[in-house]
Amino acid sequence: MSETLIAPPVKHLLNHAKQTPDVPYLVKLSNGNVTRKYTWRAVVDEVRRCAAYLHSLNLPEKSCIAIWAKNSPHWVISDLAIWMAGHISVPLYPTLSADLAKYTLEHCSAELLFIGDTVDWEKNKTALPSTLRLVALPEGPATAGVVTWEQVQLNPVLPEDKFATVQPDDIATIIYTSGTTGLPKGVVHTFASVDFSVTHLSQLTAVKFADRVISYLPMSHVGERLIIELQSIYVGMEVFFNESQETFIADMRVCNPSIFLAVPRIWTKLRLGMLAMLPAEIKAKIQNRSLSPEEGKRLLSAIGLGEAAFGGCAAAPVSTEILDWYAGLGLYMLEAYGMTENFGYSHMGPISGGRSGFVGPANPGVKAKLSAEGEILVKSEATMQGYYLDDEQTASSFDEDGYYKTGDRGVIDADGWLRVVGRVKDIFKTSKGKYVAPSPIENTFADIPFVDQVCVMGSGRPQPLALVTLSEIGQLQGQDQLSAHLQNFLTALNAKLEPHEKLSCIVALKDQWSIDNGLITPTLKIKRNVLESHYASLLNDINETFSGVLLH
Repeated sequence: MSETLIAPPVKHLLNHAKQTPDVPYLVKLSNGNVTRKYTWRAVVDEVRRCAAYLHSLNLPEKSCIAIWAKNSPHWVISDLAIWMAGHISVPLYPTLSADLAKYTLEHCSAELLFIGDTVDWEKNKTALPSTLRLVALPEGPATAGVVTWEQVQLNPVLPEDKFATVQPDDIATIIYTSGTTGLPKGVVHTFASVDFSVTHLSQLTAVKFADRVISYLPMSHVGERLIIELQSIYVGMEVFFNESQETFIADMRVCNPSIFLAVPRIWTKLRLGMLAMLPAEIKAKIQNRSLSPEEGKRLLSAIGLGEAAFGGCAAAPVSTEILDWYAGLGLYMLEAYGMTENFGYSHMGPISGGRSGFVGPANPGVKAKLSAEGEILVKSEATMQGYYLDDEQTASSFDEDGYYKTGDRGVIDADGWLRVVGRVKDIFKTSKGKYVAPSPIENTFADIPFVDQVCVMGSGRPQPLALVTLSEIGQLQGQDQLSAHLQNFLTALNAKLEPHEKLSCIVALKDQWSIDNGLITPTLKIKRNVLESHYASLLNDINETFSGVLLH
């Protein structure tokens, strides 16, 4: 990014509004139908009016302004208005608890909060700092003391000579990590690191104007922010906003995305849903890749992916079985590796021709290496400026050559392709003194239609074990049938594992792990340490010599 007069995302927005003012950009969905399409002209108008409102408040220069809302057209509009007015955008997960929201808002000294549709607003509002200004997005609460979006939009558009000017090293956003352990850290990104990531990713994926995407993963997560929000602003993609989990498939069919991004759990759930409906002969044809292109497209169209040029998978390792299954339908996936600290831009494989178990080579402009302990270290212009108000944590996160310590263990082959083994902190030691990386073992469970989520643990035990929750299909099985299936899988899996990795047992739980009960993060990753604590009593009751399947 060279020196610029206005924030790069704002510049791209204005360019699209000038060149294609009446082309739809942001699409709101309700009950599986389009309820409003915002053109580039309409988006710019609302952004400028919101920026004018922010300008009228005379906030301190470069104030932190937070967004606490589910994805919507106005999430993007408020984000752009923050930048147009010269402030710092701080996104919050819509499912964030009151305590963590309060911590985040106080930690960054937020001056104002855009509030949309969140979980339990009436309860959460009591935890907000008393001095915090509140603005409700159209989907937000109508509460006394909250400025409405209609009031904001009464402002005249902000004149061009009032647009904030920025420098490359100015802070654009502070993204608080979802926090699998401890309190979230505020990751500081400048306009330079954001611009580098978006520009290079767009060139790498060759996305184009009028590509269609659906927004459903939290926009407060760096992956959705980079791939959906910012790529759409830079390139001109049309964004459809999923209303809810219940309308997801209907919304997918309306959008017909040309590009679809998902975390491994979403790809798994879509596959399980299809498997439940497909006859055995079609499953076999998918498995041996003998489906015709027409058959594959027809099956993919049932879940809204008939027009997808490719799929993307990120945020966690995905199993080879999942990749192969979708390839059998004719949908090839690229895997991406990145983290909040490098704005999601690090490694990515090709759309087809990937290598089993490997993510891909380092992206253009990225350097990668392994530490002596096998930790993945990366360096690029996408790297964060640091952790907000935490110089000590920032300093300890880089090696002497300025490489960021990812916290992931990996292998890099002779061609520079990266395989992620798992989180350094997730690797545990058995009572036999052997180290076990749980992630690769957990990935093998993706091929079982009866299992929804899995956590392999076993610190201090002779052998590891697996706790699993059941999918909808699994919950419909009789106990004998379920036990038999899981036992057959356990036997086949252990035959492939090293002696110290072999699972002593699989424990099938009636419980479900959700964001609401605090057992998974907003990006659907398991909170391993929380699960270990939550099931400590159960683990203690399982005899170390027990082997087989336990239904609990």
